[in-house]
Amino acid sequence: MDLQHQLFTAALGIYEPTFISDVTFENNELHITLDFYRGGEFPCPICGELHKVYDTELKTWRHLNFFQFKCYLHFHTPRVNCPTCGKHRYQVPWSRPQSGFTQLFEAFVLTLAKSGMPISTIAKIMGENDTRIRRVIDFHVEEAYAKRDFSKVRKVCVDETSSKKGHKYITVFSNPKDKTVLFATPGKDSSTFVEFAKEAKKHGLDAADKITEVTIDMSEAFQKGAKEQLPKASVTFDRFHVIKLLNEAIDKVRRIEQNENKELSKTLKNSRYCWLKNQENLTNRQIGTLEKLLAIAIPYDIWNCYDSGNRCPPPSAASVSVWLCQMLTRFAIMSI
Repeated sequence: MDLQHQLFTAALGIYEPTFISDVTFENNELHITLDFYRGGEFPCPICGELHKVYDTELKTWRHLNFFQFKCYLHFHTPRVNCPTCGKHRYQVPWSRPQSGFTQLFEAFVLTLAKSGMPISTIAKIMGENDTRIRRVIDFHVEEAYAKRDFSKVRKVCVDETSSKKGHKYITVFSNPKDKTVLFATPGKDSSTFVEFAKEAKKHGLDAADKITEVTIDMSEAFQKGAKEQLPKASVTFDRFHVIKLLNEAIDKVRRIEQNENKELSKTLKNSRYCWLKNQENLTNRQIGTLEKLLAIAIPYDIWNCYDSGNRCPPPSAASVSVWLCQMLTRFAIMSI
């Protein structure tokens, strides 16, 4: 064996009875041909017993690039005739079954995918069709997902997101403890909880009995699904949707007052973001506007948003601010 063959044998981890028979470079591609010694024995992929070769079939695998050039492995892969298991193809150590890529090639693809790189970009870098790259990623994702254990999950977060144009949605169930996705399914109705419960059982979790807390948005479909499929779970509305609803209530009250209170109309018209922004993000001008509004008596129409049985608002500006938040919370809840 010459130095070139020794180098590639060591780099690829080839061992007897397999050896490198030829290395050629043509059309800007590196081709490495492997063979096996006459009389060599290979293990049955089912029972592991060694047997002589029954027949062979030429197989080709795409390997990691050799510098900037594509690299391919070619091997007349033997088949063994096991008396116990029958005829089976020898499983080569450099690739998984039914794959046209080496394990190192697929490992690099997965590394790029985990970094968040789009499949189209990965395909361009690797010089392969994006459909083949997607199949590699899908295989390993499905294999890893099938092995996941949900048995210790007690809390789940649920939210929907748009998957494509045309009101196509998927609902995502995640674990807030380790911030990982547990399950995703098409749709955003109560049936998504049914699908989650079915999938959870495959991973060792009885969702109806073990889930103690679920965080959802305020949709009636999610509330129904949580009630029916997670009966022992306490329901928490997620902060984003609560704040969104409060902001809408605040702006609605501001618009009502702007139209009905001529004295404050101009000030209220330009005060939208004074109410909606976080205090630490307010400009000095917005702080002054907000303090001016809070210092003025709140009109009776706004107080009247409260039920008649509620306490009268206290007079101080600071207390008015607190009361206003309470009133808006009540207003938002009544709007659900």
